[in-house]
Amino acid sequence: MLEEIQLYMMERFYNLKEEGQKWDTEICPVAIKKMEAFGESLKSWYVHPSGVTAFEVRNGFYSYCVNLQEYSCTCNLWAVSGIPCVHAQATIMYTQQDPVSYISSWFSKEKLQVNEEEINVEEVNDEDTQEIMRSNTQESRMRKTQQIRRRKPSERITELKLKKQVVSKFGMTESTPLNLE
Repeated sequence: MLEEIQLYMMERFYNLKEEGQKWDTEICPVAIKKMEAFGESLKSWYVHPSGVTAFEVRNGFYSYCVNLQEYSCTCNLWAVSGIPCVHAQATIMYTQQDPVSYISSWFSKEKLQVNEEEINVEEVNDEDTQEIMRSNTQESRMRKTQQIRRRKPSERITELKLKKQVVSKFGMTESTPLNLE
């Protein structure tokens, strides 16, 4: 199991590195698409400055506070995803800046192209690991023995009142009690 996880991680890191080399921009194309999806209703939001880097963004009864210096919005979508929400994008466009520059650095090509020493996947085939894996599988087998739960006296079924429907050869149905013993 550990070897499979190790192989999966090694392949994933390699594929991500290869994918990152194909990008035309410094930011992940998926992040840019997601930002564009967030900004579909951009025109309906009105920006009101309330400081140098603080803004209030309104749409009808809804209002959110955006701080460009702290990369924050009160809807918390920007903080969770790392991609500017529609409120932040409206503010960025109001200040005539590029919204792509406000995407988190975790989506950059630079973060993806880390050195191989930093992503070192340790070897799993050493003797200590094999011994631990053997002991864990033996313990799990011993734990899997089935235990039958004893029923309480109130749970015991003395007589079941189910009836079995039997169709006779004359087309009539007869009800007979089921015997579970």
